[in-house]
Amino acid sequence: MKKILLTAAAATLLIVACSKDDNPVTPIDPTVEIQGNWTGASYVMTGFIDGVAIETTNTDQDALVKTLNLTFFEGTETADSIKGTYGAENTPLLGTYTLDTEKDQPTIDAKLALSETEQFEVNGDYELSQDSLIVTKGVKGDVEFGDKTADSTSTVVKFVRKNNRNTLSDSRF
Repeated sequence: MKKILLTAAAATLLIVACSKDDNPVTPIDPTVEIQGNWTGASYVMTGFIDGVAIETTNTDQDALVKTLNLTFFEGTETADSIKGTYGAENTPLLGTYTLDTEKDQPTIDAKLALSETEQFEVNGDYELSQDSLIVTKGVKGDVEFGDKTADSTSTVVKFVRKNNRNTLSDSRF
């Protein structure tokens, strides 16, 4: 009987000692890779027609990108997660992203499920700085630009970090 009482007392003390106040949740570190809060800034398509550089904004996607508010998290072994909002009514969204840092130019592949009729994918090479995340996807071959055909294009999506940090502990920036 003594052993049972001692075991019960020890278990009670263990449960009381492990409260949430003693083990606070560590916030996401925005200095690691592309974690942090970002807002969409622009969506631009660039290319060449007959050797002349062209640039146009994809107005449908640009309006969407400018309303994106994303938070990137580390997730599972296969994909990391994105949560956030979009649109004037701050509609919630979820998504996933994967990074490939083994290539010469690091790449990102992100998929956001906006609604049944809208999908938004961000994939391509990414450049990370203290304040911006720029994803560039190059397309080889003929691409239609209105009534003209470009021989190659790039899609550029830019995200701006929403909360700048006062100090930088990561020398990569």
